[in-house]
This record gives sequence, structure tokens and C-alpha cells, in this order.
Amino acid sequence: MVYCKVAVLIFCVSSFFVPTEEICKDESSCVERKTHGLWSADCYNRNIREFPSCLRSDVKVIDLSYNRLRKITREDLSKYTNLQFLYLSDNLLSRLEDSTFQDMDILISLDLSLNDISALPPDIFQLPSLKKLYLGQNPNMNIIESIKKASPISSPLEAIDISFNGLKTLPNLGIMPHLLLYNITGNKAINMKVEDIAGLCNLKTLVNNFTTVHFDNPCDCWNIQSWLQERKVNFAKMTCEIQEQDCPYNIPKEDMQLYQECKSKQSELKTKSLFMKIGIPVAVVAVVLSLLLIYFLYKRRKQRRLRLENNDSQNHVIGGRVEDDCLL
Repeated sequence: MVYCKVAVLIFCVSSFFVPTEEICKDESSCVERKTHGLWSADCYNRNIREFPSCLRSDVKVIDLSYNRLRKITREDLSKYTNLQFLYLSDNLLSRLEDSTFQDMDILISLDLSLNDISALPPDIFQLPSLKKLYLGQNPNMNIIESIKKASPISSPLEAIDISFNGLKTLPNLGIMPHLLLYNITGNKAINMKVEDIAGLCNLKTLVNNFTTVHFDNPCDCWNIQSWLQERKVNFAKMTCEIQEQDCPYNIPKEDMQLYQECKSKQSELKTKSLFMKIGIPVAVVAVVLSLLLIYFLYKRRKQRRLRLENNDSQNHVIGGRVEDDCLL
């Protein structure tokens, strides 16, 4: 009877642990190692169909490129709150829930390229640490509407890739003082205006190779190129339908105002960054000095109090002796 109960108990315990083993069995193909000092999971091209749930919780890099993922949820990512780099290119993703990336506060780079995503969660553009966003080759993505819903963009994005998305117009990014690289290559017959880039006051590279650009105003072809050249932006020359001498350089007042607002925002951010780099250390030093001063004053008062107590004691002894002498 006792042996029977033990056997049943062992069976129950074994049954309890089997599902987890089965779940993690398919994830054993991911290679976990340190890369540049960061724990990373290399799951590239492993025919994975569901987001791994058994990786180490402190992983900072997950590469799931070239797999068979059809969805990813907030719950899938909930275990990996330390994640900084997430590569999901070349999968079968089509729809992302609005809350998917909501908890990814320290995510720096997100690659969603080469999928079939139709709409983006607005929260992507509000992630506080996101610097690189790759959205290229999602032919059904309504990037215009997605960015409109997320406006204004608050993420400190430095690079955005919307290449080969079949765009006819560029999205209104608004003011983005951090943006250094903007990849619009491979979008055929795209309509472009100065206002599309006026709010990108820190832009260094516009990747526009293999892009056929059209303009409502033929002179915008020269105006945009002059604008970019003045600001030392690297870009591929555009073919204009009209001669440059026939187009006086003219930038709409609204576009200049947008650019100036971006420069002002950039200046504010630099001041804030400088304060963080200098102000905080100075504040720490000031606190340390204040504590040292308080300690010094405390020690000084303590020493003074001890001297006074010693003097009182000596005076009491001397006074007692004088009194004794008088009595004698």
C-alpha cells in the first residue's frame, strides 16, 4: 500500500514537470552566450514558431531572425524586461497588439523588417530608450497612419528604416532632434516635400537610393537638395525635370519654423544632457562636502564640549582645594 502511494506521488510529480520540459525542448537550439559583455540568445534560423519562454531572464539580446513566428505578445516579453536588442526580421508577423512592447523601457534596437505587419503599436514610438527602428520590407504596413496615431514621437530615435514599403508619400515624423539616419530607399514613385524633412534638424544621412521621387512643385527637387547640402546631409542626387537656374531657392516659412523648433528642442536636450553629465556629479560632490563639513563641525563641537567639561572638572577640584585650605 505504501509503495503504491509512493508510485502515485512520483507519477504526479513527474507529470507536473513534463510540460515545462516539453516547452523548453524546442528552444534548446538557441545558443546563449555573452556577446560584447551582454547575455545574448542566438535563435537565428531555427524554425521557431513561438516566442521562446525558457531563455535566461537577464538576457539583453535576442536574435529571432529568419524563423516562423506569427505573433508576439506582451506576455511573451514580460519575462525579459532587461532586453535591449530584439531582432525579429524575416518572420511571419502580421499583427501586433497595441500593448506588445509596452514594458520594454530599456529596449534600444528593434528590427521588424521583412514581415507582413499591417499596423504598428503606437507605444513603439514612445519607448524611452529606443534608438534604432527597422521597419523595411513590410509591404502591407500603413506606416503613415501608424505614425499619425503615435504623434508626437517621443522616443530618442537615431535611425529609422522604412525602405521598400511601397510608400507614395513620406510619413509626418514631426520634430525628431535625435534622428541621424533616415532610410527611404526602394520606395518607388514617392512624393516628397521640404516639410517631410524640415523637423529632422540633426539628420546626417538620407538613404534614398533606388527611389524615384516626384514633386508637386518641380522646383522642390532643387530646394530639397539645396536644403540637404546646406546642412551637410549625405544623400543620393535626385534627377530634376527643370533647370536649377529656373528655380529660385525658396523654403516655405512654415518649414523654416519647424526646423527652428527642432533646433530649439535639440538645444534643450543638449543642456539637459550636459546637466546630467556635469550637474549630477557636481551635486554628488556638494553633498559629500556638506556631509564632511557637518562631520567636521560635529567633531569640533564635541571636542569643545569635552574641553569645557574638563575645565569645569578642574575648576571644581581647584575650588575644593582652596576651600579646604581656607578651612585649615
